[in-house]
Amino acid sequence: MRAFLIATQEWLDKHPGKKEQSPPLLPLVDRPFVQHVVEYLARLGITRIDIAVCARPEAYSNLLGDGSRWGICCRCHLVKDPDRPYHLLHLLDIPKTDTILMAHANRLPRLPLPFFENNTSCLLYDRVSNDDSRSESVWTGWGWIPARYFRNIPSDAGEAELYAVLASDSQCGHMAVSALLSVQSYANVMNAHMAVIAGKAPELLLTGREIEPGIWISRNVRLHPYARIEPPVYIGKNCSISEKVVLGPGTVVCDNCVIDRGSVIRSSVIFEGSYVGEYLDITDAIVDRNRLINVRLGAETVVRDDFILGRVTHSSGLSWWRRGLSSAIAALILLITWPVILLTAVYLKMIRSGPVLTRKKVLQLPSEPEEDFWKTFTLYNFLPPPVVTDIHGALSSTALSQASATWRDFFLRFLPELVNVVQGKLFFTGVKPLGMNVVRAMPHDWQLLYLRAKPGIVSEVMVNFGPSPTLDECYSAEAFYSVSSGFFYDIKLLLKYFAQVAGILPRP
Repeated sequence: MRAFLIATQEWLDKHPGKKEQSPPLLPLVDRPFVQHVVEYLARLGITRIDIAVCARPEAYSNLLGDGSRWGICCRCHLVKDPDRPYHLLHLLDIPKTDTILMAHANRLPRLPLPFFENNTSCLLYDRVSNDDSRSESVWTGWGWIPARYFRNIPSDAGEAELYAVLASDSQCGHMAVSALLSVQSYANVMNAHMAVIAGKAPELLLTGREIEPGIWISRNVRLHPYARIEPPVYIGKNCSISEKVVLGPGTVVCDNCVIDRGSVIRSSVIFEGSYVGEYLDITDAIVDRNRLINVRLGAETVVRDDFILGRVTHSSGLSWWRRGLSSAIAALILLITWPVILLTAVYLKMIRSGPVLTRKKVLQLPSEPEEDFWKTFTLYNFLPPPVVTDIHGALSSTALSQASATWRDFFLRFLPELVNVVQGKLFFTGVKPLGMNVVRAMPHDWQLLYLRAKPGIVSEVMVNFGPSPTLDECYSAEAFYSVSSGFFYDIKLLLKYFAQVAGILPRP
């Protein structure tokens, strides 16, 4: 049996901070929602799934692979318009006598058994919505569709048009489902988590162990003996729950989270990789790292203070070692050269009007793709303030201009910026620190590349293309540095800068 899974959905209520997130990739207790969907289809007997994706196709590919771990075949197909992915039905190699299961990856109904497959008529699964004023049957987005129906579906059809075409056939049947999990909105996300931990979705497989009725704990959980757990509660793997914490009733803590001392969390979901600070009271809310969503009020806010809400970072030992070594060497150089820096500042004060020390807010790297997680730090040097520091709406070579490897640059920029290296915000080598507006104006692929890099005093662009590189040269240099960066390559780049400063090597 074969299924066609639509995973192109975006938020029904637009959340600006979620532009990089696709709802089917949101967690449902212990794994992404779309993974629950695929596993459910595999248990129903589906052997092949064609998946339509739009945003973040690499995330779906990395998560699901080829489906072999579930004994099925998964193939991802990229579509341009997330609201009109059904033209793929005309392109898939499906025999005209076959029937496929249509499914949408942001909804998971409990299909009635015995499982239905009919080669002649269409069957749609509906969910009855009971309201105080009316009872309404709503399509779940799931149903059996014979291949002969494909020719009647317009290539530019949306979900509403698809349903209208299918339901208009007199032979089309409808069947009610008893339960529906959904991630179409934050309220749906909350309800889905509560239903799972309350045991209302037995068709889903959960990792972890039920140590007491309604209390699920996964592996490698650090649970303080003075923490209080009130079922139903689920705690994901690699979580740390501190003393005097109260969890539940109705709480899900996803993987790799830290709940600090004294916090009380009830009827809430803590997304993966989130940090919850001390003595917070969170009820009817979703915490997504530094984003707090009050589901009951429909309000959303971003908390900039990492001591209240933030993300849990796991730095490798090598990265910590490099950062510590860079800070130690920078501190030693500053200790030796502070008289030179002081004399330079006095000289600039005598010959130049205005402040001697230039301060500029630049983006702290590496950073998350979502703009809500961007943070800045102050970059210090003796260079005069540039005419153009940030840009608005367009990327220009002026905004990306680099310093020239000269003695002037060494005294006015290199030595003062060692302060940022000591602080751990900057490295000796890396990409040029840029303001948020400049990064915001970058093309998407370039922006993702830049956000994963580390900022440095000396850049690949500077030593190879000089002070006025083109946009193509900037992009190619940063792409090359991202794959070549390493301890020995950084030393080579730094030595090349000093050789250009001393005049041993020609400057570009």
